[in-house]
Amino acid sequence: MTNERPVRGLSEYVRLGLVAARRKPLLVLGLWLFQFAIAFLTTIPLSSAVKSLAETGFSADMARRIDIQLLADIGAQLQSGFGLAFLLLLVAVPVTAVLRALATAGVINAVRDGGVRGFWDGVRDYGLRSVGVALPFLLITLFVQACVFLVISIGIGAAGEQGTVLLSLLVLPVAMGAVGAAADLMCDYSQIAVVSRNESITKAFGRGIGWPFKHPRAVLLYAAWLVPAIVLVLMPLLFENWIAAASIAGILSLTLAQQASFILRAAVTVAWYASEVEFFESQTWDESPLIAGADDWSMPDEAIGDVG
Repeated sequence: MTNERPVRGLSEYVRLGLVAARRKPLLVLGLWLFQFAIAFLTTIPLSSAVKSLAETGFSADMARRIDIQLLADIGAQLQSGFGLAFLLLLVAVPVTAVLRALATAGVINAVRDGGVRGFWDGVRDYGLRSVGVALPFLLITLFVQACVFLVISIGIGAAGEQGTVLLSLLVLPVAMGAVGAAADLMCDYSQIAVVSRNESITKAFGRGIGWPFKHPRAVLLYAAWLVPAIVLVLMPLLFENWIAAASIAGILSLTLAQQASFILRAAVTVAWYASEVEFFESQTWDESPLIAGADDWSMPDEAIGDVG
């Protein structure tokens, strides 16, 4: 016997996610500040690489009187700059992954059960297991993406001019994005299992791997949130083209518009997790026996003898 809930459509889960985000304005603002800090952390290596390029002093005038020694000096400087950037990225990527996993545990805890629980309680109680689930997914994602890149790069080398353009501009980014999205979806439900069901790392990891295959609607729900998320990621770049930053008013307008899009991104993130939590709890509720442990329960032999 199972405890059944009414079947909900995907639009209902999306609506419940939006309601959760509306009820948690402080959580949205806190997540916006967190994303701002993460963006700052990850842009340091990129800015150092760009700075190393700018400091080479390479120009068209220099190209006219270039020599071997100058090329060697430029190469050494570039190697030093990119080496520093790589080292910083090597530190920034795992640190960012750990911080994101901790924040994810807090957000999931804050939006479940009608939003009665706290963010920091989730970080404290489930943060370490959330990190333990997220890091393997990160490593698997990087490995699979590296394999995809290698295979498609071999194809690019063997393809003609038109095939090279198609593989480089369409197939490669779509394949890399699909791998990342699939891993992200699985990681989401693994972390939800950790927080919502208090599962161990290994059990939650296995549940996350199998979740989209057992519940295909999870893919549609993920896609429903992925589209507005991508739009909001691109929106600051569009603002730079739409709003001229040639004056103080223009700079202020551009800054406000970009920050508004970042806040909307944080709201979408909270709503996204809330809808996935609702979907997860609905499916696991339907699968759970009415009495906890009823499927594994059996009458002791002594009791069977007494009945006989």
